[in-house]
Amino acid sequence: MKQQSRFWAALLLSLSCAVTVQAAEPDEASAEITAADKLPPAGASAPEAETAPAAEAPPPAVEAPADDEDLAELWLESLVDPDVRHPIHFHMLFSGGYQNSNLSGLQQVLSDRGYRNLGQDFWGGGGSVQMVAWNVVTEFEGMASLTMPVINDDYWLLATAGNTFFNLGYQFEPHPNLRIYPLVGLGLSFMDLQFVRRSVMPTFGEFLDNPLWSGNMANQIFALNLGLGLEWQGWLGRVGLRGGYIFHPIAGNWWTTNAPDDNINRQLLLADGPSMRMDGPYLKLVIGF
Repeated sequence: MKQQSRFWAALLLSLSCAVTVQAAEPDEASAEITAADKLPPAGASAPEAETAPAAEAPPPAVEAPADDEDLAELWLESLVDPDVRHPIHFHMLFSGGYQNSNLSGLQQVLSDRGYRNLGQDFWGGGGSVQMVAWNVVTEFEGMASLTMPVINDDYWLLATAGNTFFNLGYQFEPHPNLRIYPLVGLGLSFMDLQFVRRSVMPTFGEFLDNPLWSGNMANQIFALNLGLGLEWQGWLGRVGLRGGYIFHPIAGNWWTTNAPDDNINRQLLLADGPSMRMDGPYLKLVIGF
């Protein structure tokens, strides 16, 4: 009996172990089905691996302008390298050309004294000094011009006109060698009349005894200048044109003459002089550096 009991106990133990081992092993068929489900269908491409978005490149660092830039050193570099531009420039310009002046107020008085009509077309020259700082133009300008002399029975009359202005403007540079600048100026216009006796030829001693063989009158008028300049910069300097119009808001009759007094010439104011404006256009050629 004891041997039979031991036999049945051993048989039950072996059966329980076999069942346990079979439950632990995976089902090969189900494993194959599961793996087949995960495979892509025939003819389909494998899914692309998801890629992380690329990190954006940081913006380039902006260089701050130098606050303590040496302008003198930059100016020296601009003399050697034409690509280097200095913000401050100095120019000396020489000009010559035509100016038309309205002399209607003076013409009537001269014709009443037997003089021919004084021409209104003046030709002359002058110059200016410019400073250009950050494209702002500051300029001192002067010009003098002459017209054909006129005569009467006793005198030659030579008229000289001129202007002096303080101009302000702004330059534009559509090309590195080209600049265009409008100008507005304030200043004075003057008219000088020189009278020389022509019918009498004095001796040297007679002239010393009475030097009043000639005389002059001058008039000064407040003036406004509106101009436009155009210049081209070349290897040898600058060349260009400047034109504009000169206004005289207030007619001037401040006529003076030089009166000798104890061998000293003094300014003497002349009363009842004609009022004149001298308004008119001008055009001139400009050269310089």
